[in-house]
Amino acid sequence: MSIKHWPEQERPREKLIHQGASALSDSELLAIFCAQALRVSVPSIWHVKFCPNSVDCER
Repeated sequence: MSIKHWPEQERPREKLIHQGASALSDSELLAIFCAQALRVSVPSIWHVKFCPNSVDCER
């Protein structure tokens, strides 16, 4: 089942916001960390691969 179908209070990110990091398991914390890392790194990798010589490359 997709996380989108989980009750909102059981989703890791919402749990972190409302209950704090101590309410999450190690795997939930790792999942949040990995998801955030992907959001930051994927656009950067895309930019380097497709716009290596342009600072203002349009996406």
